[in-house]
Amino acid sequence: MSHHGLQRGIDGSEARHISTQQYYRDLKQQSHELQEDITQLQADKAVADEALRQAKREVQVERLKGSAVTAATQITSSIGSLFGGGKVKALEKENEALKKQIESLESQAQKREQHFRQMEQAHREERSRLVEYIEKVKRYFPQVEKLLPLVDFCRKTMHFSEELCRKLCGLKPLKVSGMLYSDKFDHKFPAENTSVAFGHEKDTDEHFTLLLDGVDFVRWFRQRMGRLHEDTDLTRKQDRGVRR
Repeated sequence: MSHHGLQRGIDGSEARHISTQQYYRDLKQQSHELQEDITQLQADKAVADEALRQAKREVQVERLKGSAVTAATQITSSIGSLFGGGKVKALEKENEALKKQIESLESQAQKREQHFRQMEQAHREERSRLVEYIEKVKRYFPQVEKLLPLVDFCRKTMHFSEELCRKLCGLKPLKVSGMLYSDKFDHKFPAENTSVAFGHEKDTDEHFTLLLDGVDFVRWFRQRMGRLHEDTDLTRKQDRGVRR
């Protein structure tokens, strides 16, 4: 009973005037205040921990400063011993030799840079001359630009030799014999004294084409394929007639 403010043998103590609801409200308030105190103590502890860490760091810094002072004293003593002996002159000579070596390397670097700039300038001039040359070729020999794709086609697809392509660029017909390949039909067709030329099938044509016996190579191959089919059909009919 004593924790409720009551005492044995004493009537009319003040505790009996506190209601149960008031008691629990007071208890809840005390718990809240206690929680606030705990939170504050935790915050104070964190501050104290940080202060302790800071103090340890300061102690470490002071130790490092002491070590630095000791090291500086030792270095000063070493320098003093150097001045006392003949090592200073040796170091000066070594330093002078290094200085000359650096100057030599810098001179070489400057020469290389100058040589590089000269080469770059020469390259620009050569490129400018080449561009000017190409422009003149296009201006005065426009057929060259139009013939180049046809030359590539004849070399890579038709398997013409370099010499034959060079002669065809003279825009004069040549006579060839052998086998001519068609990529469209994936077949080789025999050519016997066939006229081959770079030119225009019609006067109104602007682009050059490969002429075989005076006609466009596509039509020439199509004609040969048609004849091949006719010959094949005729052979089949003859074979059937023999079987009968």
